Amino acid sequence: MFNDEVIPLVKTLDIKEARAIYGPDLPSPEEMLEEPVLIRREGKPYAIAISLDDYRRFQEWREKTEREAQIQAQNAAWEKERAAFYRLKPQLLQTQKGLYVAVHGGQVVDADADERSLAIRFFEKHGQVPVYIGLVSEQPPIIEMGGPELTHCAAL
Repeated sequence: MFNDEVIPLVKTLDIKEARAIYGPDLPSPEEMLEEPVLIRREGKPYAIAISLDDYRRFQEWREKTEREAQIQAQNAAWEKERAAFYRLKPQLLQTQKGLYVAVHGGQVVDADADERSLAIRFFEKHGQVPVYIGLVSEQPPIIEMGGPELTHCAAL
């Protein structure tokens, strides 16, 4: 079940303390396990009492939602850097052709003939921030993807 170490950021009250603060109409622990309970103060909705299992599920949902929002924000930031690369590409073809460039903050911040060296140097200097590293070339990039392979062909 739960203990104070599992949910350390939650203010903890004993049921007797809660009744002293919120009044004698506070639902019993058994009632709170059955379904969420609306708690009113002076006739107005004040709080919802839920079971610890429901609270755990809520916390998991909230953490998942926050992670997804963070990923979406990172993807959007990366897409901005990618768009900047393609916006700058005509100029880069004049000055950086054949090199890999690191685009951060909408501008080229570094370049190198070796993509890996460029990436290492960039992240050492800037940390884990969105960056687009692309090859300045007139040809579109070739993207290699794994897939099924034919290992045996029987004669028909």
